[in-house]
Amino acid sequence: MRDVQRQVPLAPVPESIGIARSTVRAVVAGMDVRVAGDVELLTSELVTNAIRHGGSQIDLEVVLAANCLTVTVHDDGEALPQVGDREVPMEAVSGRGLQLVAQVADSWGVAQVPDRAGKRVWFTMAVDDARSPGPTPLESARTT
Repeated sequence: MRDVQRQVPLAPVPESIGIARSTVRAVVAGMDVRVAGDVELLTSELVTNAIRHGGSQIDLEVVLAANCLTVTVHDDGEALPQVGDREVPMEAVSGRGLQLVAQVADSWGVAQVPDRAGKRVWFTMAVDDARSPGPTPLESARTT
């Protein structure tokens, strides 16, 4: 598998979600389509959160190395989000993005960025060139 790194500056506008999804789609092209779909979904959740809560500067970084994909979204918002930091009503149409990331990704985290204002939120997923016969983490989460 080839190592890939992409860095894309994004404006805090809804159109940036599509740009972010296209960026990760290009990196995971040729991999298991179900895992690729999960990666796109989680990326769109992080970028959506950055647009809503992050301020004026958003940077997307996608790194594929040694069968591990890491997606990082940097924004200049000061608040550090946490899963479960507020209760989301069942009828709500938003507010579950980080819960989804925590459930589907192999690992994830949030940290302040030392060299600029703001934070970074990231997730990792194991990826493989071959098609996987088993369910993706998102498919597994839907059945539990």
